[in-house]
Amino acid sequence: MKDIELLCNYAHQYYAKVYVALNTLLYDSEIAEAVQLCYDLHAAGIDALIIQDMALMEAVLPIIPIHASTQTDNLTLEKILFLEKSGFSRVILGRELSLAEMINIKENTNIELEAFIHGALCVSHSGQCYLSHSTSGRSANRGECAQPCRLPYTLEDAEGNLISENKHLLSLKDLNLSAEIPELIKAGITSFKIEGRLKDIAYVKNVTAHYRKKIDEAIAQLGGYQKSSSGTVHPNFTPDLEKTFNRGYSDYFFHGRSKDITAFDSPKSTGKPVAHVIDVRNQYFTISALEPIHNNDGLCYFDKAGNLQGIKVNRVEGDKVFPLTLPNLEKGQLLYRNHDHEFTQQLESITPNRKIEIKIQLTEEVGNYTLQIVDEDGTTASLSIEKQYDEARDSSKALQTIKDQLGKFGQTIFHPSSISVELNSVPFIPISKLNEIRRDIAELLTQNRLSHYKENQQIEQIEADKNRHTSEALSTPFPAKQLSFNGNVVNKLAAKFYEHHGVELIEDGFELIDDFTNKQLMATHHCLKYSFNLCPNKQQANQNKEFKNPLFLVTSKRRYQLEFDCKNCIMKLIY
Repeated sequence: MKDIELLCNYAHQYYAKVYVALNTLLYDSEIAEAVQLCYDLHAAGIDALIIQDMALMEAVLPIIPIHASTQTDNLTLEKILFLEKSGFSRVILGRELSLAEMINIKENTNIELEAFIHGALCVSHSGQCYLSHSTSGRSANRGECAQPCRLPYTLEDAEGNLISENKHLLSLKDLNLSAEIPELIKAGITSFKIEGRLKDIAYVKNVTAHYRKKIDEAIAQLGGYQKSSSGTVHPNFTPDLEKTFNRGYSDYFFHGRSKDITAFDSPKSTGKPVAHVIDVRNQYFTISALEPIHNNDGLCYFDKAGNLQGIKVNRVEGDKVFPLTLPNLEKGQLLYRNHDHEFTQQLESITPNRKIEIKIQLTEEVGNYTLQIVDEDGTTASLSIEKQYDEARDSSKALQTIKDQLGKFGQTIFHPSSISVELNSVPFIPISKLNEIRRDIAELLTQNRLSHYKENQQIEQIEADKNRHTSEALSTPFPAKQLSFNGNVVNKLAAKFYEHHGVELIEDGFELIDDFTNKQLMATHHCLKYSFNLCPNKQQANQNKEFKNPLFLVTSKRRYQLEFDCKNCIMKLIY
């Protein structure tokens, strides 16, 4: 909690907000601890809670905005309207939504909308995946997903005819909406979300720097928009999304259904194509490089069986690559780089910084000098300096010294864009005193920024709390009268919440069920019939072989039936 408090104080200096994901389902025995955690987080200074379990909407919480996690299955206008009317401040949209659907939701709601723009894609509708819990007891809705969707499966029909064997049939490429940032801004998306679970610091630096640049360019291009935080980011490197972890990229369903969303061959990071193999010798192989290869790079390739194999580069001499262990390569083999050693070292060795622009002015009044700073947001700080200094013998040199020392904000969050000194006569002020004055006013401006932030934060919190306790928020009807197990109700408070909103029949959540027979483990927009040209809605459907329905996904342990809602283009995985 102390770390979170430090993080909040740091972020708030830039008027940046800190949200905490408490989006796990809670058992009855955990409610009291979770509520106490909410109070501790509020005291630490966070700006909002991201939740899934509606028990927290029924509990007595601190005065703080509540965001609806994507885990609350936010794919329809009806659901999002309910969340808005029941007191949520923001909804994090499902990844499957297209731009047109986002625009429609924005036009018909007043709630803040947040959307994913980058990173790993859950193949299932968020909050609706029970595959991990059914196989291992590790619930995705309790933050414990074992990622069985990344494992290999065989697809066969009712008679056992093979359609695809031992492929990662539920594994998707990563999301990349770099090219769509202007459209998302125009669509009214308030906040952009980057998936980064278990990613390293190089990934975080690279991806955030890339999108900061894209967002700033879009704001400048579109006009009429502004970023929500302060300062200008100086990453000190050129970001490249191909050089850190990725499974290949797609825009998913942003422009509607497309075939290029899957990563059937491997769920691992393949990286960027960088070379073709020309020849293989005893200790090295030669390449035709598309990009320079470096010592200690990690390369990979797909072998004859379609499995991803890795190569650790020991050294490179011209077109010769000496690996630690000579792989089983063939001429013409395409090589990918999934670890760029030089780029990773560069990212690990630098610290991007963000600077807030300030204007400095030193003026003279009767009996004292006044030093004032105004930052880019209009926040000010001023110091009064007694006139206790003799006039400088060399006024031009003294003036330059004053400007130089007052402008040295290097280790702070500030960067002076202008320094104005308007004095009747130039005093000789020791450098040590000028440095002290600069440090004092930098600290004062920082404190003023924090005070200003907290004032606005309190206003937002009070408004959010008021919206959560209106008569409409407490009684607005849920879009359905019945909730099955995929309503994710695993405690009494969540059940009480839905009862207050008109739900008459509430099943226990999946985590409370012992018998999974015929239960839907997953609903997904990803469709294997579509991927293998078996879709009845596609003109190019495979006419060469007639497969017998139903289709099954098969592992060494289980055979899962697939059901297809072709009207709504949704595939369902049944236990």
